[in-house]
Parts: sequence; structure tokens; C-alpha cells
Amino acid sequence: SYFYNLAALLSAGTRAEDKLDDDCEVDLDNLTDIFEAKKEDLEKRFEQVKMELRQAPDKASLESRFTDAKDLLHSLEEAYREYHRDAVQISKKHPQDANREAIEHHDQISTMFGLEQVLSRREASTAAAISTHEKLSDASHEPSTDDVHGNSGSESGGAISGEDARAEALTSNPNEAVLNDEDSESQ
Repeated sequence: SYFYNLAALLSAGTRAEDKLDDDCEVDLDNLTDIFEAKKEDLEKRFEQVKMELRQAPDKASLESRFTDAKDLLHSLEEAYREYHRDAVQISKKHPQDANREAIEHHDQISTMFGLEQVLSRREASTAAAISTHEKLSDASHEPSTDDVHGNSGSESGGAISGEDARAEALTSNPNEAVLNDEDSESQ
């Protein structure tokens, strides 16, 4: 039953992620369809006004058609801008929604394993994750910090050793999980 529930949870997470992706795709497709229909209508009207502009019998008609043509071009430009603004907004919203969904799914899986987050989600920022990654990366590529007297960097007040950096990075990781109190007592 435990493994079945875990498998069901993983499957539900995959379905939720797929639905989120599909919904975003549908929203973008619908937006594109609306824009294409609006653009096609404006372009047809512009072609008609262009024809009337070429065939204007007098100066007043010419000026009127020219004003109409400018207005339609302005409307067409505005339609493009509106489409772009809305598409960008949908595109920017999707990663935020996907991140929220992934965090919720991660929390559900963690709960199933008896794990809980140490820090709040607010404290778990992308900058902290990047900082942790950089600390681990720097520690694994860190040159020897022994001074001329053979003292290591940590003893001489210099840089910390690679192992110390890894330990510090792991303990400062905002995504760190710990066992529940009852599980930690048994170990």
C-alpha cells in the first residue's frame, strides 16, 4: 500500500505537470488564433482602403482614405503589441506556476518519506540555491591554502578547506530536509 501510494503520488505529479504545460500551450494557441483572426480582418480592411486610396476621385477623398489607412495601420500595430504583451505575460507565468507545482509535489513526496523542510519557502530563494551551488563548486576546485609554514588556510585565518565549505554549504541549503522528530530520535 505504501509503495502503491508513492507510485500514485509520482504519477499524479507527472499528470499535474503535463496538464500545466498543456494549459499553457492551449492559452498561447488561443491567443494566437484570436490575434490571427483580428490581424486578417485588419489586413483585409487595409487592402480595401489602399484600393480606395488609389482610386480617390478628389483631394478630400484622398485625405479621408489616407487617414483611414493610417488608423488601420495603427490598429494593426496595436494588435501586434497587444498579442506580444499577452503572450509574454502567459510565457512568464508558466515557469512560476510550474515552480509552485513542483514545490507542492516535492513537499508531498517529502511528507510521504517522513521529511520536512527546515526553512520556509520564502527563505528558500533562488539566490540561496545558487550560492550553495557556488560554494560546492568553489570547494571542489579550491587550490591548496597551505601557507609557507605548512599551516592550512583555516588555521592561518585564510580560506576554509573544501570539506568545511561543503559542510557549510549543506547546512545552509534552503532546500535541506530533515527527519521528523520521531524518526530522528530512533537514529
